[in-house]
Amino acid sequence: TQSTWGFFPLHNDDLPSQLMSKSVAVLGCGVSGLTTAVLLQRAGYKVHIFSKCFPDNPSTDPFYASDKAGAHWYSFALLEEQQQQEWDRVAFLAFLGMAYTHPESGVRIVTGHHLFRTDKSEFVDPWFHSLTPGYRHLSAEEIGSINGKNNSDFKFGIMYKTVMIFSSVYLKFLYAAFLKEGGQTTIANFKNINELRNYNKQAFDVIINCTGLGARELGGVNDKTVYPTRGQAVIIQAPHITEIWRTPDRAPNDGPTYILPRGDGTVLLGGTYQHRDCVLETRQSDCDSILRRCSALVPSVKECKILKTSVGLRPSREMGVRLELEVIFDGSRQVLVVHNYGHGGFGFQSSWGCSLDVLRLVRAQEPELPSSRL
Repeated sequence: TQSTWGFFPLHNDDLPSQLMSKSVAVLGCGVSGLTTAVLLQRAGYKVHIFSKCFPDNPSTDPFYASDKAGAHWYSFALLEEQQQQEWDRVAFLAFLGMAYTHPESGVRIVTGHHLFRTDKSEFVDPWFHSLTPGYRHLSAEEIGSINGKNNSDFKFGIMYKTVMIFSSVYLKFLYAAFLKEGGQTTIANFKNINELRNYNKQAFDVIINCTGLGARELGGVNDKTVYPTRGQAVIIQAPHITEIWRTPDRAPNDGPTYILPRGDGTVLLGGTYQHRDCVLETRQSDCDSILRRCSALVPSVKECKILKTSVGLRPSREMGVRLELEVIFDGSRQVLVVHNYGHGGFGFQSSWGCSLDVLRLVRAQEPELPSSRL
């Protein structure tokens, strides 16, 4: 059989039978864990996800952040950050394909606008200018029109086609697909990653660590460079807003300002980027800041009905993403551990790329499998 998801044409019947018997435990079911589980499953592995909660019951874990994300694709990788670019590129192409083949996934193609208060002479085109369809600079006339309508003072802007991901819908879609293909799940709260070596008398060949913030306290990992970055958002009813608007301008504790239409008439406004802040309650001061900044982008925002506010803690890491293989031994038995966490606020936009690298790391331990198949 062939997967038609996005651009991943993985043929199960091309893989040797001994690969099919390998069992994989994925720890964590945020966007990183779930995407990794689906891709490994499509490659022929037997996959079991262990998590404190799942996309159909996210409220059972207040630190589950993926369903609260204002998920859309905009890469912040610098021109010299080749690895991050590749992860983001792979994910963009996957989401683009999914928007066409699976509209029920919550992934849609939209027009994005990025506005700046700095002169064009200070601007360097991002690496993805040749990747995203329709990428171009806004003309002086277009900027003038935006400023005239909004009473704003932008000096330059770009527009491009990108993807908007309704995070809660998308996660449920991915989760349902995983279950339909025979994936197993268990609600669990492990104190140490070594508890998974033999869980309920089941010996796993591979353990994938996608615990996000949990990697800080998880025994056997204890990565103290992991920390929360608090994000707050406001959800409004605004069916007339159908395109993404962003500006990078930020005040202390503020993130980039963004307006994200989710496809159901609601729009997510953001945001904040508060490092090492783990307060899950909403703050009125943050709401006021978000509404003020977003109204400067699209003035009609201030007239829209506020439906709710939300807070999520991004799983940041001082040294960036940790994606690496570790080999441990359970007696004489070799167990592969692949770490895939520390994505901060960029988990969705690099998800498929990072998951593909996880698959490559696992398959590299299968010497009879040529890497050219990936």
